[in-house]
Amino acid sequence: MKININYVEKVQAALDAEQGTCRTRLVDVEDINCAIVRAITKLKELEIPKKAWVGCSVHLSPEKVANSYKGIPTGTFVTVTCGATSWFVTWIRRGYSGSAPYGRGARESLELTDNAKASIPSIIRL
Repeated sequence: MKININYVEKVQAALDAEQGTCRTRLVDVEDINCAIVRAITKLKELEIPKKAWVGCSVHLSPEKVANSYKGIPTGTFVTVTCGATSWFVTWIRRGYSGSAPYGRGARESLELTDNAKASIPSIIRL
């Protein structure tokens, strides 16, 4: 799957198809866009040149429920990858989200490519 994030209807249709009739721990297009904005901010903060962003990924994970939760917690996982011209949704899955003491909020993580890691300057201006 590779859906350009600019095609909101297609992304939402893919999310709806995966999430089905689920009502909890969902992801929508706005969540994905917010994660991309945070990733872009972090990439700029690290002073990585734009040409090195290609292939970097943002992984969205659903919240974990408290250990006292008696059901099977499932949530929507999404991966968004930076292309040469735009960001693309490359993976959507509904799966076991797990539990943690007192629960845990949803998380986004930025995965850098080897090229992006090599492009981080050794001296960063403060």
